[in-house]
Amino acid sequence: VIDVLAANTTSYKDTGLTDQASYWYYLLASNVSGVSDPTLTNNVYTTGLTAPGIPAGFITTGAGLDYINLEWDNVGNADSYIIYRSNEGMSLFNTAAVKPAGDLTHKDFGLSNGAAYWYYIKSSNGAGMSGASIIISNTTSENLPGI
Repeated sequence: VIDVLAANTTSYKDTGLTDQASYWYYLLASNVSGVSDPTLTNNVYTTGLTAPGIPAGFITTGAGLDYINLEWDNVGNADSYIIYRSNEGMSLFNTAAVKPAGDLTHKDFGLSNGAAYWYYIKSSNGAGMSGASIIISNTTSENLPGI
């Protein structure tokens, strides 16, 4: 017996396991009438994978009429990077792009001329997602009439 859980419990986190090992689980239910038959066994293999860290070095490296360039530092165990953008200040962020591991730049194009945009980034892998980076901002260039 690993643990006895309260009625209506629907999940359990088993901690302190050995990395890269197999564990087998089954459940029993009980009440005043007795104990149920065990559920089918379920095998779980621990990978030792942990959620990646927050990407550091997140900066804008320039802007044009309809784009803003972004770059960040590599996170060693990241599988992807998710870039979030807002044109409403520091709220109402939406996913702007998902980049694969190793791709440490993004040209966010199709933006409005002379508009400010705010960004943050997270890294992700099979174990989860990092927290959010710092929020950065830049403004696209204005399309000035010819002189």
